[in-house]
Order: sequence, then C-alpha cells, then structure tokens
Amino acid sequence: MLGLMYDHPYVFTPTIAKIMLPVWVCLLVSTVRAIRRDMKKEKALVKELKKSDKILSITALSDMLGPMLPRDMIPNTIRKKLESENYSRMVLSVGVDYEGEETFALVEKIRNTAAKYYGNNYYLAGQGVSTYDLMDTITDDMVKVNLVAIAAVLIVLILTMRQIKTPIVLVLAIETAIWINLSIPYLQNTPLFYIAYLIISSVQLGATVDYAILFSDRYRECRREMDKKESIIATISQTSVSILTSGITMIAVGFLLGIISTHGLLSQLGYLLGKGTICSVLTVFFVLPGLLYLTDRKKTSF
Repeated sequence: MLGLMYDHPYVFTPTIAKIMLPVWVCLLVSTVRAIRRDMKKEKALVKELKKSDKILSITALSDMLGPMLPRDMIPNTIRKKLESENYSRMVLSVGVDYEGEETFALVEKIRNTAAKYYGNNYYLAGQGVSTYDLMDTITDDMVKVNLVAIAAVLIVLILTMRQIKTPIVLVLAIETAIWINLSIPYLQNTPLFYIAYLIISSVQLGATVDYAILFSDRYRECRREMDKKESIIATISQTSVSILTSGITMIAVGFLLGIISTHGLLSQLGYLLGKGTICSVLTVFFVLPGLLYLTDRKKTSF
C-alpha cells in the first residue's frame, strides 16, 4: 500500500509528504531481477510526480540506486527509513500549505498518479490528506452536526427555563452572531481553514450563549415589577458589567492567540473567536433586547 503523510510545516518551510509504496509479494522470496523490476516501476512514479511544480523534491531509494551506486552501498540506517519488508517509502517536499484548495488538488493528483501505477494497493496519510478526507467525509454531515448542537443547547434551555419561547429567542440571537462572524471572511474574500469552519460555530455557541442566558434571566426578574421598556433598560444596566468583563476577556484571548500563534489554523481560530465574541456581545446588547421586547406579550410579567 502507498501512504502519503503530510507533516506539519513550520513557518517558511514546506510541507513534508511521505509516500509508501508496496513491495511486490514476489519480493518476499525475491531475486535481484524482481527487485530491479520493482525499482523501475517506482522510478516511473517518481518521474511523473516530479512533473508537478508543487512538488519541490523527492527522496526515494529508487532515486539513489543506479549503476554507480548499488543497493549495498547505501547505509543501513537510510535504507531502513526508505524501505521495509512490506513497504518502500518516498519523501516528498511540497510547496503548498497543509490545507486549502491547492493542497487538496495536489492530494488528488498524487492519488491519481499512485493509482495509475499501483491500483488500489496504496494508502494516503498525514495532516493535509487527513483534512482532505475529513472534508470529503463529513461535509454532508456538517448541517446535522450544527443542528444537533443547536438542539442540545435548546433542550437544556427549555428544561431549565420551562418554556419554549425564550430559549428559541436566545439561540436565534447567538446563531445570528455566528452567521455574521462566518460571513466576514467571505465578504473579505479571505480563505477559511476547513477545520476552523467546523470548530468555531460550536465553540462560539457554547462560549457566548451564557451572555444571552444571563440577559434573559435578569429581564424576566425585572418584568415582575416593571413594564417591558423599563425592564430592558434595567437589564442592560445590571448585566453590562458582567457580560462585558467576560466578553472582553474572551476577545483578548482570541486576538492574542491569533497574533502570537505561528500555526495558521490556531491563529485563524483565535481571530474567529475574538471577532465572534464581539458579534455575540453586540447581538446580546442590540438585538436580543428587541427580540425579547417583541416576543413579550404579557402586560405585567413573564
């Protein structure tokens, strides 16, 4: 089998990819002739892979061997890294990031090239390939995951508040903030890491729904003695310190992570969390009061 492994790239260094090719079954009882036939096939694969301008270099045993350098001349430590009883390994240095359209296109190209020579007897592994497989596998399930997360929060709120209307308003307010947050990269034409897209909606929902719960609970308490307008004003006054303290802390942590982290994915998650918290805080103070006011049909209290 063939395995492609993308190691995580450091700053200004290319992603490292490893490909494992199958040693033919006849090699278990092989002759020199059989080995040469396998090396010829591997060399053909290396030659075709090198045609891609995204593949910067390839390290393979087949590239080292030749008339001037027989197999026995290669140090044992190197040979063990490039071949075993079951596999032959090639190391690819590629000039793409560990995630993105360019990376995914290269993964597909390498897969197609490997399949051309080895059929289905290969496998791909590593960060870039894993992300590609993750995207390919769960894209269709993403909507289901979000719906399950929303439903879980909604059920907890309904059981806690013992009513349906207010929990729906709270979740709707926070989801609006999440949609706004995720629309910003699109409007700015900024690429978004797929993993960040998967994570941030659930993280933002869980991290900021407390603001909406605190606001609505205080509003319900105020409604026992005040009318709707007075309750909204009193609620904003009484909850602003708590919400802003927590919100500013979350915003600071998010932006610090975005600024300090040299990991592209973590950096983007930090910025998304910071901007998402800003959206949630603004939504709680400027959107949620209006929703509570409009959905409050009782004249004196909840």
